[in-house]
Amino acid sequence: MRRAPGFARSLLESGAHPDRVTRMLTSVCDAACERFIAFARDRIGPAPAPYVFLALGSQGRQEQVLSSDQDNAIIYAAEAADDPTVAEYFQQMGSLVCGWLDRAGYPYCKGEVMAQNPRWCKPLDVWKGYFSEWIRGGEAQQALEFSIFFDLRPVSGASELAAELRAHVYEELSANPAFLMHLAQNALQYKPPVRIFGRILSGGGGPDQAGQINLKDALIPLVSFARLYALRHRLDNTHTLDRLNAL
Repeated sequence: MRRAPGFARSLLESGAHPDRVTRMLTSVCDAACERFIAFARDRIGPAPAPYVFLALGSQGRQEQVLSSDQDNAIIYAAEAADDPTVAEYFQQMGSLVCGWLDRAGYPYCKGEVMAQNPRWCKPLDVWKGYFSEWIRGGEAQQALEFSIFFDLRPVSGASELAAELRAHVYEELSANPAFLMHLAQNALQYKPPVRIFGRILSGGGGPDQAGQINLKDALIPLVSFARLYALRHRLDNTHTLDRLNAL
């Protein structure tokens, strides 16, 4: 993690496409996750059931930047759902991995979207229930919360659990297509920082950000657009450019 800024600078100075830089930064985080999961297994023993550690948000899209925080989750096999010792094991794993990621330079998610949060460390059937509730509910806030999780990408473990969850999401969307409208409304909420005569309005984040524009905010409509149509066409790609190319 300490070496990542130097890698990014070298790539940018050599003319690398930003896409390559964000993928590189994400690969560093992925490697850290895999290593910390191995450390966790060494400490608490082998996993008692199949599981998958998921990257969400910018890590899930392979679009991390140097200031990205954590967004992750754990899914474990549905058949282990009734065993409290299994839930306790994966809760421990999530807490250890997220704690080590924070120490390595990936700050805790302010919204608590992390595997150490018991809500996001659940068996597959519970995860299916989450997505069904979001899609069938069709409320704007649910659409916003859902959008964070659809960028899920398996980092370590049984990727077939993630694939089964995706298949469930597609089936729910087929039965409830109105949910896509709510995703579209969220994508259209962004207003560019432009004043009259096209002058760009900078700042807005405090005196230390005077003269600056948050380009991450400006990219949200593009990311949301690609996610929306990837959902509509059942594309498993998570990177925004991969989604656009596939579309």
